[in-house]
Amino acid sequence: MAEPNAPNKPAAKKPFLSLIQSGFAALFGIQSDKNRVNDFKNGNPKDFIAIGLIGVTVLVFGMAFIVHKVISHAPAP
Repeated sequence: MAEPNAPNKPAAKKPFLSLIQSGFAALFGIQSDKNRVNDFKNGNPKDFIAIGLIGVTVLVFGMAFIVHKVISHAPAP
């Protein structure tokens, strides 16, 4: 019987919610060093790249939407 922490055992997949949380924390620069190290050790780079691209896209479109709403409701000079 193999030990649970055997070095040749593949890392368990990270739950989706945890991936999103880690990706957005990194995007805004508030991720702890402990979580960052854990992500680099156990995470799949493709997952983090995808979460990063989605996060940046949501951030840009969200900001554009807010600016559009503010400008469209501004009084005319």
